[in-house]
Amino acid sequence: MADFFVDEFIEPDELIQVGDTLYGVIYMQTSNGDQMPLYIRVDEPSMLKDGVAPSQVYATVDEVEEANGEFVFMEYEMGMSELMTLAELSTKNTTIDKILGITQDRLEYNARHYGDHYLDLDMQYAFALSALLNLDTVPTELLSETSWYKSHPSAEARAWAEFSFQNEEEATQIINDNLAYYKLEAGSKGLAGADINNLIADLNSAVTTGKITKTEANEIIKNLGDSARRKLMGGDEVIHEDFRKYIGKIEETRGGYSAAEELVLDYGGPLLLDGYKNNGKLDEIAAKLRLDTEYGTSNNETLIKEDLQKAADALYPWAKGSKYSGWAGSFESLTTKILGQKTLTPTQLMNVARQAQKFEGNYQDFETYMYREYIDTPYIQEEILGDASRQLQSDVSGVFNASTIYRR
Repeated sequence: MADFFVDEFIEPDELIQVGDTLYGVIYMQTSNGDQMPLYIRVDEPSMLKDGVAPSQVYATVDEVEEANGEFVFMEYEMGMSELMTLAELSTKNTTIDKILGITQDRLEYNARHYGDHYLDLDMQYAFALSALLNLDTVPTELLSETSWYKSHPSAEARAWAEFSFQNEEEATQIINDNLAYYKLEAGSKGLAGADINNLIADLNSAVTTGKITKTEANEIIKNLGDSARRKLMGGDEVIHEDFRKYIGKIEETRGGYSAAEELVLDYGGPLLLDGYKNNGKLDEIAAKLRLDTEYGTSNNETLIKEDLQKAADALYPWAKGSKYSGWAGSFESLTTKILGQKTLTPTQLMNVARQAQKFEGNYQDFETYMYREYIDTPYIQEEILGDASRQLQSDVSGVFNASTIYRR
């Protein structure tokens, strides 16, 4: 039994050296009963037991293939340290299972980042044939014979497949640059959520394979994280069908909400703001303000202000043409004085707006109601007691003056 590695790691069937590199060899049984060798690089020298020597030493890969007969030298992309430990080994989880599982994971990763052609069976045959022919890349002649290549509607996707197979380093750099770009773009729009990384990977793949353009990808990012914007643009249909699965899975942006709230409060006060929050109108205003920022204009803001003034006029017809902030200050100041406070709570501000509306801006009626409303507050009680004390002093003074006159 092979005994090359320290006890923690699973043993290969053989240990060989090719040039200066050590490989663990694992034999995989083929469908016709042959043993196909897979060569897995020993990536951690600390795995080796002291004094271990390779079973065979070859100067070149050609020598290995000559010794193998019909099998070519197939180096697996992962290292021996990544394969498996003894603790993970079981009858249901063998070394070959692990290799096949990692291979499938790698194919799915490549499919998500480089394009769905990686999961096509014909394409995998093309990979295998290229390896058998000892080719460094998959030639276009092989790609063009696959069912994926023949049936795929996008010339851009075919071009990308050719480029990525024949220029691996450049393709990887493009992928990494695109991923960084879309992460930055999503972050700048405030997007978040558990599926954000999957979204970014899918966008990258769709753009590189020509399924969508970079401009369309940017629009998808904006609309997925902003349901109000999406509604203004025409609803869910504005998002490419491949990305509608992310609707509701990306956290909504909060950009523009503070500015929207300030505008509504300025024109219509807390009554209008409360109504707009409940009916979704505030979301729409925030989205329109975001669009202004996006396109460097103030057209939406101008229209929003006109609509807000109309809404304020309907709520407070006696103050038609005026903003709530222009006339409500005196009512709020009086209420602050009645309560003996420096500021009003949101609930108290709402009450001020309701009563001002109820009494149609009549200041005296408003004042009378507010004194009655808050009669039990300390300030009002002090006012009542103060008035009573002053009246008592006046009565005593009157009695004193009357008795003095009588004695005369």
